[in-house]
Amino acid sequence: MSRSTIEDRISRLCSAGILEDVGPQASTGGRPASGYSLSRERHGILALILHQTNAQLALVSAAGRFLGQWYGVLEPGQSRIAFLAEIERAANTLLREHDWNRDDVWAFGVGAGAPWDLGDVRKWASGFAPAVVEEATGAAAIAALDERPGHRDLLYADVGAELQCTLILDGHVVRRPGGGNLSTVVDAAGEKTQYASIESDAPILWDLGRRPGALDSFPDNPDTEAAHNVLAMRQALRASRDAGRAVGLVLAPIISLFNLTDVAVGARNAEREEVLFGIRESLMQCLPAGTLGVLSVEATRSKPLHGITAMALDLALSADCINDRTTT
Repeated sequence: MSRSTIEDRISRLCSAGILEDVGPQASTGGRPASGYSLSRERHGILALILHQTNAQLALVSAAGRFLGQWYGVLEPGQSRIAFLAEIERAANTLLREHDWNRDDVWAFGVGAGAPWDLGDVRKWASGFAPAVVEEATGAAAIAALDERPGHRDLLYADVGAELQCTLILDGHVVRRPGGGNLSTVVDAAGEKTQYASIESDAPILWDLGRRPGALDSFPDNPDTEAAHNVLAMRQALRASRDAGRAVGLVLAPIISLFNLTDVAVGARNAEREEVLFGIRESLMQCLPAGTLGVLSVEATRSKPLHGITAMALDLALSADCINDRTTT
């Protein structure tokens, strides 16, 4: 590549605001070299997570620094179209607060859960900037993978009232032939009642169960509130372990088929050890001993917003997007 070609490309990158001149560098014996740096603070991305009844929006610099956030609720009777218009106004407000305009937004990442249509969301987001749209579970899976430096494959299980699985191979969410990823809702072994029992447990019961010796003995008077709490806690722990076993039966064939070594368990119940114990019990029964020796099954608190932010930053700094910004 000739010197004139390099100078032309650097000039175009600077004109587009992608590079900034940081002045001459220390001499290594000849004429000091000119220095340029990626303009990371003056440009960036928007990241949005759409849940069924609420949304979280963030403005993030190209350096990965969160500059501002907005949280909104889909009010009863409010249409999703009207809610997207509200989000758009919030995005414009975030940009104005940081003296940005839409040209400073290099990419827009959106993670959307049910009942949002990904195609409609992608069309709307593309009006802002080049868009990457992912299912919310897939975004959380990407965030969980980022917690594991050097790893490229992961099975992510979102355990809640239902089970959703996302498979990542070589750093990318696996897609179905007909579109979408593999995070289709799975009714784990038909045991929805087990999940319902987990979700309905009062927090006070979980707090009680974490106290040392809380379940070792039963109160003398079985009619007291404390006795009922202990009994309910024992039932909740059994239901959690059973639910984990059901989840393990779903995960085992996927782990075996793709020879996976990393499983991340997310959502509200991830920290409940009984769920993880149940999953591990099923996997021990279903998988060969050689697989179990290298298999990691751990809880994660990864957030979809972090995952979709990473995906949007990757898009913003991709060769195609940079080329588009320097040729338009």
